[in-house]
Amino acid sequence: EKGSNVATLRMQWCAKDSLRQRRGRAGRVQPGVCFRLLLEDDLVELEDTTPPEMTRTPLENLYLQACASGVPEVASFLSRTPDPPTKLAIQFAEACLRDIGALDDAAPDHLSPLGRILGAIPIHPRVGKMLVLGVLLGCHHEVLSVAGFLSARNPLVIAPDARRSQWQLAREEIVRTVGFVSDHLVWALLLSDWAQLNTGQRRHMAQRYGLVFERMNEALKE
Repeated sequence: EKGSNVATLRMQWCAKDSLRQRRGRAGRVQPGVCFRLLLEDDLVELEDTTPPEMTRTPLENLYLQACASGVPEVASFLSRTPDPPTKLAIQFAEACLRDIGALDDAAPDHLSPLGRILGAIPIHPRVGKMLVLGVLLGCHHEVLSVAGFLSARNPLVIAPDARRSQWQLAREEIVRTVGFVSDHLVWALLLSDWAQLNTGQRRHMAQRYGLVFERMNEALKE
């Protein structure tokens, strides 16, 4: 998200080059047919090429890895890559890392002790710091649940459905159970309950609260 520098997993149209690449899967082992479920007018409006990943994702992890590798001027290094990110994206990454205390200009690698730990964790540094603090404060189980949700796609069903009002009442009941109006605490409670259920009970829970079964399991694995 430009402006907030938060990584989001949003549904969006793919580019034409991606459509051509995926067309080959229809004939991988035998002759096949590829169907594209979109209007021709929409097809014309698609972008020709997919933007490079470096221009679409936050740079905090890459910034930490560059520091750990001994790169003296990380901002200059990132700006000279084949598909360089914008100057604003690099500034956002540095500001984020300074905000969470991961950088130390006096250190040879420009990393603080926390920054070296976060560089070894394959998640966004903000979530990584949350995990570190959760361990230190003795609430790692709850924090792991929150981190799992933050690293996965939104498990709430957002498509129009006649059961939406019923789901909303059930979700409000969870908020009252938690005692705080906090998405993070609700996620922690949901995933904690989900982990203790069998497959049939999980499907029942998904139907009650309007959850996507596969995404809940994905959050649990994260």
